Amino acid sequence: MKINVKVLYLILFFGFYDTVGEVRNLEDSLRVVLSKKMDDTSKVLLLEQISKNLWNSDLENALKYANQGLELAEEISFKKGKSRCLNRIGAIHSRMGNHQKGLVVLFEALALAKEIDDDEGLARANINL
Repeated sequence: MKINVKVLYLILFFGFYDTVGEVRNLEDSLRVVLSKKMDDTSKVLLLEQISKNLWNSDLENALKYANQGLELAEEISFKKGKSRCLNRIGAIHSRMGNHQKGLVVLFEALALAKEIDDDEGLARANINL
């Protein structure tokens, strides 16, 4: 069963509602979606979104999820996903105090976004730089 990209975005922005109408933790919701069968490109983007969700609370796990997304993106030759994950990884390294590594990875994300003509990826990388 493939997950429709529109459904995935709705889940990312609005989260899941449980039976009494309360919104569950977005991180838990994203992990539930991750456990579902989906195409690999959606999985890469979801891993990056989970990493983004952990940005303010758990940088080590955020880095873990971004690296998982990067590995899968490289495996399936998904350049847009690779660029997004590199951007997240670079930003995390910078936030963890490893500014040199962060800059190297962010410049790699920027170059890849330019290569594939991804304006949103270029904007993300430039903001993080």
